[in-house]
Amino acid sequence: MNDTNPKVSVIVCTFNQERYIAEALDSILAQKTDFPFEIVLADDCSTDSTGMICRLYAERYPDKVRYIRNEENKGVARNYFDAIREARGMYIADLAGDDRWTDPDKLQRQADLLDSDPKITICHAAWEMFTDDGRVFPSEVHWMPRKEEIVEGRSLLPIIVNHKKEERFIHLCTAMYRRDTTIQLMREYPGVFDEVWLPCEDFQLILLLAARGKVACQPQKVLQYRVGNVSVSSTENARKTVNFTGRVMFLTLRLARMLAAEPDYLDDYFRKTLHYVVMTAFNSGDSEALDESRRIADIHTARPMLKTRIALMLSSNRIIWKISRGLRRLLNQK
Repeated sequence: MNDTNPKVSVIVCTFNQERYIAEALDSILAQKTDFPFEIVLADDCSTDSTGMICRLYAERYPDKVRYIRNEENKGVARNYFDAIREARGMYIADLAGDDRWTDPDKLQRQADLLDSDPKITICHAAWEMFTDDGRVFPSEVHWMPRKEEIVEGRSLLPIIVNHKKEERFIHLCTAMYRRDTTIQLMREYPGVFDEVWLPCEDFQLILLLAARGKVACQPQKVLQYRVGNVSVSSTENARKTVNFTGRVMFLTLRLARMLAAEPDYLDDYFRKTLHYVVMTAFNSGDSEALDESRRIADIHTARPMLKTRIALMLSSNRIIWKISRGLRRLLNQK
């Protein structure tokens, strides 16, 4: 890298994405800007050829790509936040190693917007899904920006903290945000940025950035988000699903308390999510997943839904649990 500080740092965290990482990097390098930008490429100890591909890009684009190979596997959150610490830009954008940007003006447009108003802490845009076989389609469950607007971030906190994705959703891979504000938040709240149990990197960052200033959105589609692959937050393994969801619930509760929310602030979210967790464990037949769901039930004081309590009661006895699962499958087949 040369001595000229980039205006924007693009974070790319990757792990075993040999099939996709080149496409992701090419979509960033296709960006058209009147300012320098860098790619902070953080490889979390990939065991396939991802590392070799990353090194080739760093050699080919030494003025753009900074390759960091972790000495140990850090996990998604720690790898991401360490990459932010490595970033030199005034603004940060990010792209997952298996996704791709589709708008070559994304960085320029968002940097111009952040330049225009120092109170905007984060701006984001529209996106769509795509699969390995080339199908592209919109999400049916996520709110999508339809027009350009700027709102006070604190007005969005009840929606964001309760995970009401159908009312407002900020996809971090469509976003750009201020590095100095982020570093300040990381220093103030190490408990949601530096602990090893953290399930994700985007939720706490988006929520706290919104609490610090304005949130801007733009209607242009800038991202194609790959679906159909197993990821940290998308897995068919019941035990992993229950564990991940439970950690998200715990993180949500911690953030709500940091924001001085009322005790019943999250009741609806916790009831619905707890039911999902309990039924995932109940239907899986995995006793460890079920035990974990019981521990999760103790996180919050909200009284579970009746059907959740029934599932917990039926599964308290292993024989009754087995019979109940068999009957449920039989009824679902009719």
